[in-house]
Amino acid sequence: MRNADKFRSDVDRWAKAPPDPERLRELLCRSFPTLPRDTMDGVFYAFRERLDAAPGGSEAPLEWLGTVASIFELDYDGTPLAAADWDELREIVEADSGEMDLDVLTYVMALLLEHGGI
Repeated sequence: MRNADKFRSDVDRWAKAPPDPERLRELLCRSFPTLPRDTMDGVFYAFRERLDAAPGGSEAPLEWLGTVASIFELDYDGTPLAAADWDELREIVEADSGEMDLDVLTYVMALLLEHGGI
């Protein structure tokens, strides 16, 4: 099982439990220990905004989070993202580009270029 798949499974379990945002933050940090903390915070806050704005029971925020996880795992799952999503991902990554693993940064920037986020 790929790390992104395990992460999605863990997030699905998180979604079925009573709401606990701090548990999700810990899950993000544990699943992606090489990413800078500020990057994980950016992903977490972007997810929370989507979750708060989504109608009850919507899977869209969870799908977005799984897609972003696959990108950071260097294995983009191909799920289409809106232009605004790519822009937001660029902003998150740019904030910590100096601290991010070069392979991850290169992969994400290539995807951003391919999908118009740059």
